[in-house]
Amino acid sequence: MRYTMKKTIGFVLLLFLAMNVFSQEIGIVNGKYYKADMLYTGVHQEFYDTGELLSSIPIVNGDIDGIQEIFYPDGTQKERRSYAEGLKNGTWMKWNAAGVKVAEANYRLDLKHGEWKIWDDRGTLRYLMVYRNGRKTDTWIMYNENGEETGRKKY
Repeated sequence: MRYTMKKTIGFVLLLFLAMNVFSQEIGIVNGKYYKADMLYTGVHQEFYDTGELLSSIPIVNGDIDGIQEIFYPDGTQKERRSYAEGLKNGTWMKWNAAGVKVAEANYRLDLKHGEWKIWDDRGTLRYLMVYRNGRKTDTWIMYNENGEETGRKKY
């Protein structure tokens, strides 16, 4: 009888310990990352069900701050995003599953700013666009699948 009681008490203690551990997970509230009801600072990693790394997110005082990296299930890089104090800031890049860069975008303080380039899945430049402080500007150029210019639009 005592052995069963000890097992039951042990199980209950283990259950409470597990609940406490799971309550320490990182959560997002109003765009801020929290852990144990406090703004989180550290590198938050997310994983696929297979255990492979899905993303690595640098966080400071609850905000993404630095380079966030996102990966395909096979481990190749899918995206690279740049943040400053929770705002999109710097160059963002995206690759297809074959490792070909298909997009490059620039931000400044959460606004589109600078050149944006879009490539097709073979790596041929298809669009060259420019933004200044969130507004379309300069001359945008379109290209066909052979990389030949097909049009321009002035902003």
